[in-house]
Amino acid sequence: MLSVIDAPSMKGLEYKRPPHPTTWARKEGLGRVWYTAMGHREDVWSNAIFQDILVGGMRWALGELKAEVPPNLKEVAPEAYTNPSFPEPQPATNPTPK
Repeated sequence: MLSVIDAPSMKGLEYKRPPHPTTWARKEGLGRVWYTAMGHREDVWSNAIFQDILVGGMRWALGELKAEVPPNLKEVAPEAYTNPSFPEPQPATNPTPK
């Protein structure tokens, strides 16, 4: 596990959940799998820390970097498989035309 999100300050029922992985890596047979859920906002792409994570993850997946990636989900985010409650859909609100 490379990064975990703990979102107590985020608003909305969908964020009421235990910490869960946002970036992870694992070996699969002779291959390598690397994933990140970061990068949804445009400003993230100019962040030097994110750029380091992105380049490092891709280089590891290509076999250019060596790193041990032992399974550690149970230690780092033991309740990661707990899904948040499903928020009931709310009726759409149409703004009043002016």
